[in-house]
Formats: sequence, structure tokens, C-alpha cells
Amino acid sequence: MPKTNRTVVSPNFLFGIIVVLLITIVFLTYKLYTQTLQQASFSSKASGVFTITVPLPDSSLSKTPEGSLLTSSQLGYTVIVPEGWVAREYQSLAGAAVQPYEDIIFLSPDFAETNASPTDGNISEGASIFIRGLDTIYKTIEDRYANNVVAKKVATNITRRTLNGNPIIQYEYELTGENVTNATLIKNGKWYLIKFQYADSAAKVRYESAFEQVLSSFNPK
Repeated sequence: MPKTNRTVVSPNFLFGIIVVLLITIVFLTYKLYTQTLQQASFSSKASGVFTITVPLPDSSLSKTPEGSLLTSSQLGYTVIVPEGWVAREYQSLAGAAVQPYEDIIFLSPDFAETNASPTDGNISEGASIFIRGLDTIYKTIEDRYANNVVAKKVATNITRRTLNGNPIIQYEYELTGENVTNATLIKNGKWYLIKFQYADSAAKVRYESAFEQVLSSFNPK
């Protein structure tokens, strides 16, 4: 009887094929993941939850003699969008991380950033104006600021103003490369933060008038 030749596949060869397949799967998964983030425009990992900014619905903007008037669908406040700036909504892909919120961000025409998030990253060019509103237990902005240990530690150039009948506390800080002017106020159980972030002192001077326009036009519900 003639002998049949058998090809014996070594364990090392099989192991090599498995390793190649695993590397291929990991690479394709990574490519798909990065493409998904790019399609989502800006993305970041904030409070352990991925977040993105998305275009605002047309129904939230209306033309006025002063410019585009934005109405917050969730919080009900109104504010003027600076001419030439892009208005976007900041959302969590997994829902609200801590409590329900709606964040709005305005980006200057020359806005550019060094990190993935326009709210948490360092701005390399231009400026942004970020608006957040949250429920609060404090009755006045003075009470909340007095209990904000972090803000009191880093704040400089602290000023107190009244805009549209609302007392606000405004202060600046520079922290890990972030150059920021914050304006905070409380109205009807809501705490509002209007955060003006700029790449450098030149950008601050260039866009300070846009920040003032936002502040003066901001009308909480």
C-alpha cells in the first residue's frame, strides 16, 4: 500500500496566524473608532463620558436687528450670537453625566484648539464663549461663590456687576494653559456660567467686545 504524505502544521505557525488576525482586528476596530470620533466633530472625555458638539437646530435661532438671537430649548434663556461666530450645542453621548444640562458654545471665526474638547482643551487660536445652566441650592451668587473653594483659589480680577437686573460675579483665571474670564449668576434656582476662553492676551482684546455683547444680551428665564 502506498504511503500518504501528510503536511503537519506546527503550533508556532498556527499561533502566528492567530496573532496576525488579532492585530488586524484591533487595527480595523481602532480605525473605525477614530473615524467615528472625527465624524462627531469635536469630542472629549469629560467626567468619564464622551461628549460632542453638534450644530444647533434652526428653530433655536432667529434674526434680530442686533444679530442672531438664540433661545435655549431646555433652559429658556435668550442670548445674541456674536456676528460671524459658530453656535453649537454641547451634548453627552451617554446622556447627562451628573445631572441634566444643556450647554451652548460659540466659536470665533478663527477658533482652533490643541485638545479634542472646545470646553476642556487649550485654545491655540481665537476664542470661545461657553454657556451652562444648572439647578442650584444657593439663593444668591454671593452664597455660591463663597462656597466655591476652587474658584476662590484661582480667581483674579474679581468684579461684581449687574446686567439686566441680575447681579453677577466675574473673575479671571489661568490654569494649565487655559486663559479664562468667567461670569456667573443665579436666577430662579438656576446657576449660570458664561465662560470666555481665549488663546492669549491678543485674542482676549480682540474678542472682549463679543463677550460683552453676549453678557449684555443674556436674559435668563
